[in-house]
Amino acid sequence: MQDAGVPSRPADGPAAATDARSDTQQPLELDVAVIGGGPGGLAAAKAILTARPDLCVAVFERSTLRPRGAGLLVHPNGISALEAIDPGLAQAVLALDWPQGSCRYLKPDGSESVILTGGSSPVEYIRQRGGPLSTCPWHSLQAALAGCLPPGVLRQRAPLERLEESPDGSCITLHFKGGTPPVTARLVVGADGGQSTVRRQVIGDGPPLFLGLALWRAIVPPPDWWPRDDPGLCQIYGVPPLTLGIGSMAHEQLYWSCAAPWPEERLGEIGGQGAAYIQDYLEKREEGEKRKRQVLDLFGDWNPQVRNLVEGTDPLTITQHAQFYRLPEDCKVWGRGRVTLLGDAAHLATPGLGQGTAQAFQDALELGRAIGEHGATHEALRAYEAVRQPQVEPVHCRSVEMYMSFKAGGPTLQHHIENEKLGTWPKTFVPLPRPGASAAVLAMPHLPSDATGTGAFSHPADGPATATDARPEPQQATHLDVAVIGGGPGGLAAAKAILTARPGLRVAVFERSSLRPKGASVMVQPNGVKALAAINPGLAQGALDINCHLGPCWLYRNDKLQLLQGAENPTDYIESHGGPTSSCAWHELQSLLAHSLPPGVLHQEVQFDRFEEAADGSSVTLHFKGGRPPMTTRLIVGADGGQSGVRQQVLADGPPLYQDTAIWRAVMPQPEWWPKEPGSYCIWGTPPNTVLAFSLNGGMLAWQAYAAWPADRLNEIGGSTAFYAQDFVAKQEQGEARRKRAMEMFADWNPQVRSLIEGADALAITEHGQFLRTPESCRVWGKGCATLLGDAAHMATPMLAQGTSQAFEDAVALGRAIAEHGATPKALRAYEAVRQPQMDVVQGKSVELFKQFKAGNAAMKEHKVTEELGIWERHFAPLAGPSSVAA
Repeated sequence: MQDAGVPSRPADGPAAATDARSDTQQPLELDVAVIGGGPGGLAAAKAILTARPDLCVAVFERSTLRPRGAGLLVHPNGISALEAIDPGLAQAVLALDWPQGSCRYLKPDGSESVILTGGSSPVEYIRQRGGPLSTCPWHSLQAALAGCLPPGVLRQRAPLERLEESPDGSCITLHFKGGTPPVTARLVVGADGGQSTVRRQVIGDGPPLFLGLALWRAIVPPPDWWPRDDPGLCQIYGVPPLTLGIGSMAHEQLYWSCAAPWPEERLGEIGGQGAAYIQDYLEKREEGEKRKRQVLDLFGDWNPQVRNLVEGTDPLTITQHAQFYRLPEDCKVWGRGRVTLLGDAAHLATPGLGQGTAQAFQDALELGRAIGEHGATHEALRAYEAVRQPQVEPVHCRSVEMYMSFKAGGPTLQHHIENEKLGTWPKTFVPLPRPGASAAVLAMPHLPSDATGTGAFSHPADGPATATDARPEPQQATHLDVAVIGGGPGGLAAAKAILTARPGLRVAVFERSSLRPKGASVMVQPNGVKALAAINPGLAQGALDINCHLGPCWLYRNDKLQLLQGAENPTDYIESHGGPTSSCAWHELQSLLAHSLPPGVLHQEVQFDRFEEAADGSSVTLHFKGGRPPMTTRLIVGADGGQSGVRQQVLADGPPLYQDTAIWRAVMPQPEWWPKEPGSYCIWGTPPNTVLAFSLNGGMLAWQAYAAWPADRLNEIGGSTAFYAQDFVAKQEQGEARRKRAMEMFADWNPQVRSLIEGADALAITEHGQFLRTPESCRVWGKGCATLLGDAAHMATPMLAQGTSQAFEDAVALGRAIAEHGATPKALRAYEAVRQPQMDVVQGKSVELFKQFKAGNAAMKEHKVTEELGIWERHFAPLAGPSSVAA
């Protein structure tokens, strides 16, 4: 079994970003360790693995991948650099672009001073003169780059503490904070931003210089007053150095940022010298509220629209930092020995030219080229620095000059002109050589014009994986072989299984929300792990890597937590009688599966509306909400959960049955009182009012609270169409209302329960009623070109904790049926014939146990029932994709 901290070799199979915590404390061997999982660090890892796929590379990121309040522009030279690394990666980033429209410059009172329309806007000028570019959320770009990496390369929640060179200078030992084991590497690349820990130790030149400006940023839903008749609108209020800009982005979102003079003696109020550009997910809400107050103090007396925008922003999405920079003359040395720097860590400039990300991508390309030529040696690092440092210097100088002008109140409207004068674009780069790649791959042409918009579906062999927006250009139907509706674990596993069994098929997954931390935990039982192993062994290994083994069970008795002495640990029982399990955060499992998919397969924030079957029954046309164009597919798989829209159209059997129970869940940091024993979990109360909390990796826990809830109040918790997890754009007041309802049910419980509910981020609290379908109503799963999978097919209850594992079994059976029968209705009926009888027994017992739970009977022996059903004994033959079968 691979240790959790060991990055898999690229050939090991698919996986995803994992926790860097390992059970072993032995140093691990790497060829290259990249510190920092921002766009530059991730691109560097991809470039190195493109040029030298035989190397063992890992990226260590201090935080986690999650939506963050910042947007950016990748200039044409950055896109060209990505294309030289991998054409599919450039395609994925272009797919994130949101075309810009008019640009309005406004006075603080809202009156207009300058209007630039259409192609006269700076972004369109760059596009016309320099080439394709991408304006997108920072986190979308990060996710696209992370999705292109092989399994186990990206390691989250691994903050670097220090480096230690071996006596003979042959390697570097990396030491981390928080229990992540040390790692040895032949080379270290510091891509950890302007406040670089690597730079501080290697160069030792002190912190960067404070420019006297503070910046705040956020991504928000558009308010009611935002003009809808001008797609891509950008508005900039004020004059330097006090400005606030608002820009349109994809998915009906806005990006706002503001800058203001800030005295150095108050630097500690905005994070101080050591402030990271992006705050962690675990940040306290009161800190976000403080940031919002700072913005309102500076801009609150401007026009009402500006105040309305800031007041309506979720505080936890507001990033805040001081503007720092380094002088060009201080950035002539980037490394020594076996360590080098990249991106802002090497050449921290200012936002003056908007070149930060693009220059980091050029760094990544040249680093990959140097390592491709010289191997993982210090000679490669010096060769990289010799090429890039002189190239970056003039860009760095001009950026600092322009921002000094901005700070002094000068105009900054001509940054696009300055880029053109400097020759930063247009640029073309020689593609990285790919050992073992065919000439046809190396000569892959630029994308055709109709594929540079989002939503052009890549063939699985086209390049690296990423999730993309589904808005294609032009607006015509796109043909698929299989469309999976729903990007939860079941839907993602189904897509992977189909592509494993029939890699020639065109498969897409449409997810209504976005990948982000959601308030729920999940257990993948032994049969689920075996099912994943049948799909791909690396995928099963990834699930085991993110496991937090549950240990002692604590029950609330006599006003305090007491260890359940002599009680059998259910997890130990399951593993000793059934095999390995994985207890993890729901979003970690979703991320693992998403990152295993080829490029263009997963499309986020795409809401399914309905489908129409062709008159001859040969295909289905999918229609989406929000103006998304229709797409045709040979098969449709409804993996869209218990409130399935696909099921309603295929079977039309109405909503599931409400069980007079409300459930609240959240993932949060472990409070101070949490038991210190590793893997502890706690149970309060007796059915049907019960609170459970489970340890997760990284000092986190997941709690879930069950309470009796009358049907006449069902609408308060989302009604009969409530989704299990809320969207990222959920209003703060919605989250607080959920917290209030949970507190209503548990306010008189002990302080520990109240501290869990009160301490959770309101937007992380999920809330829904408990629904189920009877086994009798789940004997038919589909018809024609459509079938169902997971909860959409057989919605049971939380009893037995088999929901995710059974969805994975569905995925294996579906992949096997499509391998045998192709993308045909016959394959769907074959899948249903295998799985429906198997699931009937599991679903029936789950419903029976939940009825006992509602009646007040504790279900402490669910693991024994699962064993009696023989569920863990199931074994699955590996899915083997045909090597030469035509799709």
